[in-house]
Amino acid sequence: MSDRYGRPLHPPEERETVFIEKRLVSSAHGIFIPQIFVAQTEKLDRVPNWAWKSCLEGPSAPSGQDDYFDSWSEILDTYEYTSTGVGGSVERYFLDYDEGDLCLMREIVEPPNYKDQ
Repeated sequence: MSDRYGRPLHPPEERETVFIEKRLVSSAHGIFIPQIFVAQTEKLDRVPNWAWKSCLEGPSAPSGQDDYFDSWSEILDTYEYTSTGVGGSVERYFLDYDEGDLCLMREIVEPPNYKDQ
């Protein structure tokens, strides 16, 4: 919509900078999502060993579900890396949920600079 002079009534929306890179584990796996994720993924150095081990043992481990979900929370907080994308953009990858599915997300932290090319 615009006013009578053709100017937009609302400020333009900012472009989305966070994208789903890949769906990793379906929501159908419920409380086993953390266990499945760590079993099929390589651990990053920044993720604590104790958290990775606890999730690998699963929710029925002797340590209990509280430790399992605390460990999963720690993994969600620390599983992150950056890379250089097209045009020299800086992109951050991290874990998040989308409609219950665990996804690897990609965020454009620094947009590409095409002026140098």
